[in-house]
Amino acid sequence: MNLPFFVGSLPFQSVSEAIDFVKKHSSHLPFLPQLPELNPQEDMIGQVLRGFELGHWDEKASTAMELFQNEFVESRRFKIQVAGPATVSRTLSLSVEEVLPQWMRLVQGLGQQFRQAGFLGEMWIQVDEPFWSEDRALPEKMIEAVAAIQKKAAKTHFGIHSCASRRPQLSPHTLTTFRFFSFDYTKTPLSDSEKAHWESWLQEDASRVLVWGGLAEPESVAEEAGWLSGQKQVWTSTACGLYGKDPEKLRNLKT
Repeated sequence: MNLPFFVGSLPFQSVSEAIDFVKKHSSHLPFLPQLPELNPQEDMIGQVLRGFELGHWDEKASTAMELFQNEFVESRRFKIQVAGPATVSRTLSLSVEEVLPQWMRLVQGLGQQFRQAGFLGEMWIQVDEPFWSEDRALPEKMIEAVAAIQKKAAKTHFGIHSCASRRPQLSPHTLTTFRFFSFDYTKTPLSDSEKAHWESWLQEDASRVLVWGGLAEPESVAEEAGWLSGQKQVWTSTACGLYGKDPEKLRNLKT
């Protein structure tokens, strides 16, 4: 069975319920939940702006941070999500060059924050770029920045998520910089050429992961589908975060 992958946001209004969800459904890759329903400042842009002020996150930026640290500090790997510089710059009507230095300091600060808290496992950093699509390329300076951070940070792996229905073209530099990719396959099915492309990319490195965001509802997150069967490096997820989904459906989600 393909492993489930949770993009990050949850609809719960209780930190303990969110952490319990992670423990039950994502023990293989515990993720720091984002809870914008509970904390409006925890939306992806607000969280980054708070991080720009501090150089890391506090309880105002991440209400689940303390309990997450208490529960998962000994995990062999864990995941956090952070809005990418292209999305932040677009939202603020600034250039990527204006945003990138602060964004790099934040990401480096988050790495230090978790390591100082005692996390010794692999740190998976998901860069959220929902506007990255076939029509909008990633800035090369951003890719260079991620590569530079990753080179210096031991046991840190960067991935990138886009929920655009028109999936982007990936440059060779992008493919070698990021360890995992998460895309929406609900509106545009995986083509044969994409299958061949990803099979080749995954075979080059057994630690790489493709996240097949092709499940429309969270209750189907554990289902297998066609090409996914037997692909250990292909994980399944919903197309985007779970914020806005029915909390009751998540409570009844089968393990």
